[in-house]
Amino acid sequence: LFDVERFAITLLDRRRKAFLEMESGEGVGKRLSGGDALRLPLSVQGGDLGALHLPATAVDDDGAIARFAQHVGLALYYHKFIDQQSRLIDESLAHVQALKAMGELLGELDEELVLTQILKFFVDLVDAEVGAALLRDDSRAVAEARWGLPAELLVELVAAVDEGRVEGEGIFQQVRLPAGRFASFSMATVLHLPIALKPPHRAQVFLVSGERLDVGAHRQELIRSCLNIGGIALQKALDHREQIRQHRLNEQLKVAKEIQSKLLPAELPRLEQLDIAGVSLPALAVGGDYYDVLALPGGDLLAIVADVSGKGIQAAIRMSGLQAMVHSLVFQDLRPGEVLGRLNELLVTSRLRGHFVTACVLRLEQGGRRVRMASAGHEAILRARAGEPGHAVEALGGIPLGLRSGQEYPESTFTLDDGDRLLIYTDGMTDARDPSGALYGAERLSDRLAAGADESAAALLDRLVDDLERYRGEQPWPDDLTALTFHYQSEGKQ
Repeated sequence: LFDVERFAITLLDRRRKAFLEMESGEGVGKRLSGGDALRLPLSVQGGDLGALHLPATAVDDDGAIARFAQHVGLALYYHKFIDQQSRLIDESLAHVQALKAMGELLGELDEELVLTQILKFFVDLVDAEVGAALLRDDSRAVAEARWGLPAELLVELVAAVDEGRVEGEGIFQQVRLPAGRFASFSMATVLHLPIALKPPHRAQVFLVSGERLDVGAHRQELIRSCLNIGGIALQKALDHREQIRQHRLNEQLKVAKEIQSKLLPAELPRLEQLDIAGVSLPALAVGGDYYDVLALPGGDLLAIVADVSGKGIQAAIRMSGLQAMVHSLVFQDLRPGEVLGRLNELLVTSRLRGHFVTACVLRLEQGGRRVRMASAGHEAILRARAGEPGHAVEALGGIPLGLRSGQEYPESTFTLDDGDRLLIYTDGMTDARDPSGALYGAERLSDRLAAGADESAAALLDRLVDDLERYRGEQPWPDDLTALTFHYQSEGKQ
């Protein structure tokens, strides 16, 4: 058009730096300078796209050369626009494909596989060289996936994040490692991507590269979206695992509850002048309290209330062992102190060793009128006499069962009068608290016992439990609750 033998074009990027230079003619870059060169800016709507360099002697028509520069600028702008749109379309397609790939994890219910796929996805997405993903709860690592990242480096990265040695907010955090540590690793970029989960779980992804990773705004938005989807998929897998665990636990508790219900007496023996009732309410689905009333060979009754240390399934297992031991002693016609002594030796030498048991044993003689009593660190029996306030019947006592071999358990004896009521209980009754935190206490329990002069043993026990329920309101049971009540009436009025 202008009959020139040499020219040059410089194109600028968004930072106004030359990223492309085209020349025609030998030595153009050097020769088109100073006074012998004409620089024509290539711009559209105020945007500087670059410049066209021509020899100054080649320009005869300023208007023509200006129009030519304008057309070149428009052509460059058009191609730049097409290139940007094409790049946006490619990025959008990649965005959609990435979201689709991450969304496929929503159907996976194995948290370890989900964690591995999340790690692989982000390693590929940011073009990292190595990486790791970690799933933790409050106390331990639940699952871990590593992609070429050494275990010792992962430990250091986790410690750095926990100690706050990171730069940046939100999901893009650059981790700072101590100088000199892991110097053999090329780590120009160390990214930490936290994944939001419901407490107590938390997950994090570490991405490491030997080069500076330039994560633009569009890529950041994609990472943020994929982290959210990954968190949903991981939480879904964790919820599924918890549902399975809870289902199995419920089945185990159901079986344990059925077994424990069969260990407690379905029906208590009766005497003409002595009415007896018992109850056992575990703080959890099952518990470690035990009561029983057994008929001895001579017609007397042996009653026991025991509290095995702990709560839940483990306490229930120990309670079943104690029940078997008690039943093994029935036919030996032992006195209460002897029963406790034998139980202590059995517990000390059995697999239940290391767990203690408090217990109170009564032997009811002469149709229930005479009571022999021995205690192994248990709560005092409560007694309410006709027309009198309730009071504690202190046993001579001994230490709880299962702690030391060779223990003796002294006995005390007393006689029941017409209308007397006895209550043997575990500390779940007196340790109950109201919403303000005040204890129910033995004094209140004794007063409630004294108020039931004309009630049957079962009605008395129901009233005591109802009073406890009203007292505690919505407060949980502090411990398993077990009680035996005895109501003596010399004329057999029950």
